[in-house]
Formats: sequence, C-alpha cells, structure tokens
Amino acid sequence: MSDRSTPARPRQVTMAAGLAVGGSLFLLLTVFETLGRLPSVRMREEVAAALDSGSGATLGLSVDQALTAMRVSLWVAAVAAAIALVAGVFVFQRHHGARLVLSAAAVPLLLTAPFTGGLLGILVVAAAGLTWSGPARDWFAGRPVREVSRPERQEPRPDPVREPTPTPSATPGPPAATPSSVSTSSTSTAPAPTQGYGAPGGAAPYADPTAPGGPWSATAPVADRAPLPVRLACALTWTACTLVVLAIVVGLAFFVTDPGVVRPVFDEAMQLQGTAELPAGMITATVWTAALMFGGWALGAIVLAELCRRRHDWARYLLVISAVVSGVLCLLTFPIGLVHAAAAVGVVVLLFRPSARDWFAGRAPQQQPTARQQPW
Repeated sequence: MSDRSTPARPRQVTMAAGLAVGGSLFLLLTVFETLGRLPSVRMREEVAAALDSGSGATLGLSVDQALTAMRVSLWVAAVAAAIALVAGVFVFQRHHGARLVLSAAAVPLLLTAPFTGGLLGILVVAAAGLTWSGPARDWFAGRPVREVSRPERQEPRPDPVREPTPTPSATPGPPAATPSSVSTSSTSTAPAPTQGYGAPGGAAPYADPTAPGGPWSATAPVADRAPLPVRLACALTWTACTLVVLAIVVGLAFFVTDPGVVRPVFDEAMQLQGTAELPAGMITATVWTAALMFGGWALGAIVLAELCRRRHDWARYLLVISAVVSGVLCLLTFPIGLVHAAAAVGVVVLLFRPSARDWFAGRAPQQQPTARQQPW
C-alpha cells in the first residue's frame, strides 16, 4: 500500500544519487590503483620530474615528502569516496541526513581532486550540488515538487469578437413550498431514513487497516526483536570479522616465531614494483601496524553489529560504510578475499531491506492485505 501523499522523486535527485554512487565507486578503484603504484620507480621518476618543473620547484619538497603527501591525500579521498557512496544510496531513499553527509564528503574530494585525476571527484561534487536544487529541496521537505520548465513563447492572439449574450428566458419553476403547504396532521409518504453502513443495527463493518493500531498504521506496535535481515547482517559481520581476527592472531604467532617467514612476500612485492629491498626493521613495523589496524577494524565492526542488533540507527550507517570499504579492499585481493567481499555485499543489502529500515525507524512493517481485509 503506497503513500500517495509522498511526492515523486524528481530527476535532479535521481541524477545526483546516480552520479554520487557511480563516481565514488570508480574513484575508489582509481585511488587504490594509484596507491599500489606509489612505491614504484616509475612513479618516483614522475614525481621527481614534476618537482623539477617550474611550478613544482617552488614547493621545496623532496621526492619522499611529495610521495607521503600524495599517500595521505589518496587515503583521505578513499575515505571520503566511501562515505559519499553510502550517502548516495541513502539519497535515493529520501534520507535527510544523507544530503548533508554527501555535501560534507564532497569537500575533501574537491581538495584532493588533483591527486585523483580530477574528473571523478568533480562528478561527486556536482552530485552534492544537485541535491540542493529547488525540486530536490521540495522533495526532501515533503512539499509538492516545483516544475522547472522553459517559458514558452506566446504568440499574440487577436481579440475575439464579442457576441451579444442572449438573455435567458424566464421559465416557470416548481412552486416553492410555503409553511401553509406543510401538513402536520397527516402521515408522510416519504421513505424512512435507512441505517448507514456499519451503523448500530446494521451489518458489521470491515476493520479499517489504516486505523491506529491496525496492521497498516504507523502507530502499530513495533517488535523489540530485530527482524531477520538485521540478524543475518549481524551474523555475517560477526563470522567474517572473527575469521579475520583469528587469521591475524595466527599470522602474528608465525611472525613472532620466525620473522623471516614474511620476507619472501615483501621481496616479491618489491621486485614487482621495481624498488629496492626493505630493511628488516621496516618489515617488522609494517607487519605490526597492519595487524593492529585491520584487527582493530574487525573488532570495531563486531561492536557495531552488536549495536545494530540493539537498534542503534547510527551504528547501522557506520557498519554499512565499513562493509563497503572492506568489500572494495577484499576485491583487490581476488580471489583470496572473494568470500569476505560477498559477505560485505550481503551485509549492505540486508541492512537496506524495507523491514530493517522500518525497524530502525520505529515504524511497523508494511503488511499486505489479506482476503478477509479486502472490502471487495
């Protein structure tokens, strides 16, 4: 049963959400591809050539400092693109806060556009601007959406020739009832008034499903227990993150026992990128930093899933952002991370289900009318 009072989504909002989702997705892929090329010799040569040019020479940066600045800017762009991707999905669903989040994410994307290619970041910025257009503001506010159309050129029309209006002829009508013509001594022959539908003494009326407390009303009682999609999303998050934590613990145990076990992996990566071998101290620092970062990320996602099960709406947004970013990172490690990427997609889809949205918003789930409730 659809709400006809809700205005239709204008094309400006549809275009803004599509640009935000598509531009952010391709921007994430571009950023991670650029991050993979930063340690290569070719990238260092390109940065050195840019610093030796006229505009780059005025910065006074070394190659290592420039690469560090690029790495920080790319990670900021990746986080902002992931947030814009999730906000673009919520813009489709008329979420008021999503427009503000998308606009906030557009600011770092605009500042880091020179490091990400420029075009994709500008597309997301344009999408954020479309959400503040006149029809979009009307739609988010629940008002009738204004129509933006080009003014048509009106041709001058000749004055019409006025014809004399014919005088209506007076026709005799039925005689008006006078007080003297109304009889109070005789019985009236008019039929007696009938009972209205559902009135006392008549047939039992059908229950109004939209009445307060009915199955379709907004004031119907909402179950305290999380619906099935929310429970499945939490279970997927707990399972995937627990496996990640266990893998990190086992990997650290092997690394502490034999630090040289990861040396071939780093040497192979350095040879593919054309760089020199890393010293042992840098390998140890890299392994522990990555373990703490991804382990803390997994534990944080476990906590967010528990908060989602307890019906905290803000935790759902953070869990969706975490799932999107982790899914993209797992796709970059194909085919090893394929299972975790599928789990991340499942979490996002399940938390977008109508029953999950209604439960987090405190609304009763929309039920389909049964045969007994239909008045026909």
